[in-house]
Amino acid sequence: MYELFPHPYTPTKREYLKDMITEKAFVPEILNLAAKSFIHEPHRARGNTPAPIFFDLFPKKTTVTAEDQSLDCLKFGILLIEAALPQGALNTSSDEGLCSPDTVAAWRSMVVQAKGPRSLAGCLILLENSLRKQWFRPDTEQLLMCMQRPFKAVNEATDSSIALRLWLLDRVIKYSQIEE
Repeated sequence: MYELFPHPYTPTKREYLKDMITEKAFVPEILNLAAKSFIHEPHRARGNTPAPIFFDLFPKKTTVTAEDQSLDCLKFGILLIEAALPQGALNTSSDEGLCSPDTVAAWRSMVVQAKGPRSLAGCLILLENSLRKQWFRPDTEQLLMCMQRPFKAVNEATDSSIALRLWLLDRVIKYSQIEE
């Protein structure tokens, strides 16, 4: 089996996460997401809350499997996109989605605690559905519509399908646009 982060020893979860994190952006080097460039910019949807240090979000675990590595990398990516969202990108006018700071905090906790691809896919779809379409690049909404419908995406979730959906969502968001 191919390992995303091969190690000569079996690290603890904490050591593994520490190895994954860069000093500047606090995100795994392997994630080539546009959000990484915007995480420390002003006018983010998270308000004045500083960018999370992702390393501190994950619980300690004694051993790390390849599945853990893959799932944690996807969790980092989802949390990175949410942390880099520009001010105004989240739809706060409805009772659905991530409409309040308490809801966002609960959602982050769900992402961190996700035990497998199905629960993580649900978190990603909730984030997708919470975004205002005005923050999508022109003509990319149709591209997102080509992805599996939410119920199918959750029921048939794999690490690969989440990675594709995550990468696509990252590419359609206009991170530099902010609400005036």
